[in-house]
Amino acid sequence: MNSGFTPMSPKFKIYIFFLLAGVSTALCDGKGAPDWLKKASEISIPPALLEDSPEVVYLHDEGVYEVEPDGTIVITTRQAMLILNSAGANEAVASMSYSEDTDKPLSIKAWMIPGKGKKGKAVEYKKKDIVDSVMEGANGSLVTTSRRRWIDGSGEAMKGWVFGFETVLRDKGVDPELFWQFQGAHPSVYSRLEVRLPDSWQYSTFFIHGSPLEGSRKGGSLVWEARNLLAAEAQPMGELSPLSVCVSLQAPSGERDPIAGSWEELALRFWPYYDSAEDVTGEMRAKVAELTAGIVDPIEQIRALCEYAQSINYVSIALELGKGGGRRPRAPEEVFASNYGDCKDKSNLLTALLAERGFKAYSLIVNWDDSMKEVREDWVSPNQFNHCIVAIEAPDGYESANLVEGEGLGRMLMFDPTNEYAVFGDLHDSLQGMKGMLLAGENSCLIELPLLPLETREIRREVDASIFLDRVEGQFVETSTGQQAAEERSFAFTDSDNYEKRVSRWLADSIPSVRVINIEWRDDRRRDRYSLSAEFGSAGYGKNLRNRTLIFKPILIGRYEALPFGDEERTQPVRLNASNLVESYDLELPEGFELSELPEDRSFAEDFGSYELRFEHDAESRVLRVEREVRILPEVVPLERFPDLEAFYRSRIRADQSVVVLEAI
Repeated sequence: MNSGFTPMSPKFKIYIFFLLAGVSTALCDGKGAPDWLKKASEISIPPALLEDSPEVVYLHDEGVYEVEPDGTIVITTRQAMLILNSAGANEAVASMSYSEDTDKPLSIKAWMIPGKGKKGKAVEYKKKDIVDSVMEGANGSLVTTSRRRWIDGSGEAMKGWVFGFETVLRDKGVDPELFWQFQGAHPSVYSRLEVRLPDSWQYSTFFIHGSPLEGSRKGGSLVWEARNLLAAEAQPMGELSPLSVCVSLQAPSGERDPIAGSWEELALRFWPYYDSAEDVTGEMRAKVAELTAGIVDPIEQIRALCEYAQSINYVSIALELGKGGGRRPRAPEEVFASNYGDCKDKSNLLTALLAERGFKAYSLIVNWDDSMKEVREDWVSPNQFNHCIVAIEAPDGYESANLVEGEGLGRMLMFDPTNEYAVFGDLHDSLQGMKGMLLAGENSCLIELPLLPLETREIRREVDASIFLDRVEGQFVETSTGQQAAEERSFAFTDSDNYEKRVSRWLADSIPSVRVINIEWRDDRRRDRYSLSAEFGSAGYGKNLRNRTLIFKPILIGRYEALPFGDEERTQPVRLNASNLVESYDLELPEGFELSELPEDRSFAEDFGSYELRFEHDAESRVLRVEREVRILPEVVPLERFPDLEAFYRSRIRADQSVVVLEAI
């Protein structure tokens, strides 16, 4: 789920574009290319950067931010990349994004020139090659002032050639923070950030990922340089953490928004935009009365209003981004009348509706971005957040794991009106344990969201199957709760036409040549239950030795056969996803056979998880009962504990692969 709260580094896709003119390119002898590009094309690449056979290598990656006395920032970016194979040709794109309300693109230029030891005619791209496009907002919305200007050089890119571009942008926005990413998806020989400040301006730096670089002063410029950087790649179950920095600027007299000295101060700046308790129209009052009519229990009244806000259509509103518009909600009456809004709009509307019924509630700014899992308390910045939910004062007597004790505010229930798949009282995994900025007037502060216990989410699976010499036939019923149920809903209700195919593929991962029929699912949100059932069969399951011996794996579904984090050398901590599986199998064994070998029960545990596997055989009924329980906590396992984690999962794989041996009587 994306949010309407402006992200620090948004990723968009193109929806509609307008050609400034027809596309054409001009051949040149290379003399028209700038000196920095020609110099970069002659660079020798360290062998270490080529070890993983990258598609391209950045030879030069530079950003120059020149701050003028009135707060205008002229941003110049330069990049040169060596194309190493045909896949790398697709990377040859010059791009600049901007906000129409405050930014003015001054120029975008690009060249394709022969690399070191190559010969050929260079290409200099012209104005006719420039494309300008509206940038798509969150969840496909086009309500935005963001645009993108770009030149596609992939058609001319060849192995051994160098694509380079330069963009110049004039930024008159209000954000006092500049961002630069030294490390990217490809190796980089040289990356550089230069900030030119007027004498009266102050600055501070926050390295978001990676070890801080030592900056230097060169004349009136601040310079940070990095050399020979490997690609920033996330390992399985790891985190992408490219070396990047934020430079916070402090203007002498308000040319840009001032840097807040504390989280309380920052929250108070946003509070006036979210203080919506009085913004209720007659139509809104009537709706509140309708939704809560006949409901006596206060928590059920809150539930009714929350579920209504959840039903409001999600549309991202991203106007006046350069002026901070991405962080200001629309008026509640406007959201109510139009029946659409983004995360901050829906949250602000909900606080107004709750206030009308007498319940105190506050907007809570949080971070949904997987690339920034931790909020740094020493970096007081709204750019650490990109989503908005609601904190609701809980009625007396209400108990839930999803409660936070707010100083001066009592117990608060967290609710996300944008998450259409989570039931009332639940909280998405990405938000649990995170910090958020509570907008509550004088009680505004940074708070920590709850980490819900595993008991709030569960998969309970019951399998009944018959084992034959030449096949297996059976059925299962699976009931999910909490976040596990929300995940299943997201699959079933966003792409219901393909949900059955997804279930079939899931079963096929464990049962070769499986045939799946009668897939059914049912959602009971009031009781937080999502149920999935199906019948299945597979010819040739197990290993039949001359009809005298039958060997089969009793764990039919969801066996682990490989390490989920891969076999490569681990260089990053492992972020575990929460899991709580309680499973039972009743397997009817074939007539004329007796149990020859039964696996031993297994039980092992670490502080991050536990595993249990139990077997029980009833010879009279020919039923083998297998019970498996797997619990994984949502923790980050540091590198020094990785051997323990690897040993845990290897033990699980061995247990999941256990075999039963039957012999003919």
